[in-house]
Amino acid sequence: MSTAIDADRAVRGSSPEAFPGWVVWLASSAPLVAGAVGSAASSLSVAVVVVVMCSAVVVSWTDAALRRIPNVMCVSLVVFTLAAVVLLGDASPIQVLIGSSVTALPFGVLHLINPRWVGFGDVKLLAALGGTLGLLSAGAGLAVLWLAGLAVIVTRAWVSEDWRRSVPFGFWLSLCSVPVAVVVAVA
Repeated sequence: MSTAIDADRAVRGSSPEAFPGWVVWLASSAPLVAGAVGSAASSLSVAVVVVVMCSAVVVSWTDAALRRIPNVMCVSLVVFTLAAVVLLGDASPIQVLIGSSVTALPFGVLHLINPRWVGFGDVKLLAALGGTLGLLSAGAGLAVLWLAGLAVIVTRAWVSEDWRRSVPFGFWLSLCSVPVAVVVAVA
């Protein structure tokens, strides 16, 4: 338990207002840079895969260690998605909106019913990931939801009692988004 607290203090600093620390801010800018380099170097598909991989590292670590999903990460994904739609013109804005809303809406409703079921950070991450994956396919976000839900159910038996009360769902969402992005980009 003290390791999670030490990791929390290393990133957040001593006060709760310090979250996210400079490490998270710096790591959250990686998807923007990677996406810009990937889209300049080759195609939108490669850029989306690189952005999703970079964001998965940041989100999975912060959600597992700190039980928080940094807003700056969600904003970073949205900025990349908007820039891809506006500057590249390869993606349909309608497809991005459908991907974002279809992915986030079910969990947004669950959060409104009972905030202990699903945290709002997970809902924001789903909206951002759904939009980013919507650059490739409007239904890719739903595939991430299904895979992450399956991963939570399968691994629940091996998870400690502390984690069973509040599963860090952002961890699974970010990890499951990588293979979905790769499969959709290749297909």
